[in-house]
Amino acid sequence: MSKTLKNFLIAFVLGFVIVSNLKGQSYTEIKLDGLITDRKQEISGMATYRDNVILLPENLNGYYFYIPFSEILGRLSDSERKLLYDDKPILPVQKTLTTRKLKERYPGLDGFEAIAFNGDDVYIMIEVRIDDKMAGLLIWGTITSLTMEIDIPEENIMLIKPPAQIDNFSFESLTIIDGQLIMIYETNGSKTIDRPFQYVVNLGDMDINKTPFPNIDFRLTDATSVIDNKFWMINYYWTGDKETLSVPNDVGIERLIEFKLGYNGIERSSSEYITLDNLEDQHNWEGLVRFGNGFLICTDKWPRMVLGYIER
Repeated sequence: MSKTLKNFLIAFVLGFVIVSNLKGQSYTEIKLDGLITDRKQEISGMATYRDNVILLPENLNGYYFYIPFSEILGRLSDSERKLLYDDKPILPVQKTLTTRKLKERYPGLDGFEAIAFNGDDVYIMIEVRIDDKMAGLLIWGTITSLTMEIDIPEENIMLIKPPAQIDNFSFESLTIIDGQLIMIYETNGSKTIDRPFQYVVNLGDMDINKTPFPNIDFRLTDATSVIDNKFWMINYYWTGDKETLSVPNDVGIERLIEFKLGYNGIERSSSEYITLDNLEDQHNWEGLVRFGNGFLICTDKWPRMVLGYIER
């Protein structure tokens, strides 16, 4: 990261403390403009790549969006810098995502769910139905740093069997550590899976193994990068899933949960949940990345497309 961006981040964090205290909210919204605000885009995953935030639409449209860090920092840092942007919404950059007849090969494709980067290599998780059964598709390719275009060769695809058969549930999250890609299934509660596990792909030879995972109620819908063997995820409960997940809760839950990697697989860390307070309308949070001293988080389309910053 450049020295200029580091200075922006420091100023941003200091400025955000003042903003958050005034608003008393758990996140500060970053206003967006353009096609990304169309609810039909259904943003379903986020990642970071070379000082850019990547936003992946669920629908197979042949493109994705990105926002330079500097655009976000300029709108959320101190008041003097915000004047330079005149509080204008950000217009994300739209770039090509080539997958080569993916829908024709898999007509039961439901949508893109998660994205992760390992240098210039890119990995995307897809939810698909095959013979009326849920499954996951892992596809991978490269991003060209100069043009920011993503290309997925036709042969780079792996079919993944989910640990349970629940309609409309598949793999929603990807994260990478030391050349190992972790694919995380969407629901891991004790009522749905007795002994949860997650798949781990060795990116050197694409060999796949399993690692133990704790029982966690509700949905897990995206994961951050791994730092010091720890990563955060969105832990979300929509009351419409009450019967599907066999939980007693009548109130929606929107929070972040931290995990750690150890000798016994993936476990809960000792960190408390980060609960989101602004619940006048339930938010279907689908994307999460580390940013500054906190997180960027986004919804798909409910109640609308929202990009926000959460302070830690």
